[in-house]
Amino acid sequence: MASETKQSGVFPQTQQFVKAIEIINGVDAKKLSKILSRIIDNLDKRNEKAFSEEEEEKLCEILTLDGAAFATLISCSSFIFDQSAKNALKANKLTTELNKTSMDEAQINGFVKAWTEHGPKLIEKLKETCFAPTTLKGMNWSLQMSVASQNSARLRQPRAIFELNTGHPISKDKDDSFFMELSMDELTNLFNDLEQIQKQLDSLT
Repeated sequence: MASETKQSGVFPQTQQFVKAIEIINGVDAKKLSKILSRIIDNLDKRNEKAFSEEEEEKLCEILTLDGAAFATLISCSSFIFDQSAKNALKANKLTTELNKTSMDEAQINGFVKAWTEHGPKLIEKLKETCFAPTTLKGMNWSLQMSVASQNSARLRQPRAIFELNTGHPISKDKDDSFFMELSMDELTNLFNDLEQIQKQLDSLT
């Protein structure tokens, strides 16, 4: 078993991270290895989930985990691979870093195996997709309500108008600007998505 002493390294030893490692340690190493291969294979596809809802339900049953615990497992595993790619870790360095956590040896071997097999390809993919990413530099918004038509309920509903200013942090090109119009329902869905993103970020910090 890896040392339980908290040490500085690539992976921050926050309370949330340690709890996530506890969940990972509770998963059978052979089953975990298959899950990790799927996670790392899909890590460059930011808008796609590694598992479908049906697959998640089956895996939760097989692993005897509830949905929240399974989501934590996926999030933490993705974070470990993300950090490994960001730091271009070799297999032996990843082993060293994971040994600074409370992760068990069998689970560490699973991560190192998946990283050895898929890590180099992931790094190359991320280099292609993550160079000079577009960032949000500013935003303006306003509320509008149209009463031009009495026959359209949609036009009588309030609409939120956003102006998003984007650009590349290391590029001298002129910033871009585009508009987005959302109904109340669409705005609520966006807010819920942002809350989920914030929760996942909080779980890793």
